[in-house]
Amino acid sequence: MNDLYDRLKTKKIKITEIPKWGPYLRKQWGNIFASHLSDKDKK
Repeated sequence: MNDLYDRLKTKKIKITEIPKWGPYLRKQWGNIFASHLSDKDKK
């Protein structure tokens, strides 16, 4: 994560970290972009 943070920071992109939102956002992403995939395909 630090590598991503550093790369974005060098591009002057503002980052706001929201603790404990990771699982929620990953689930939302999965529901929107990967809901058509089977669990096997998701892995």
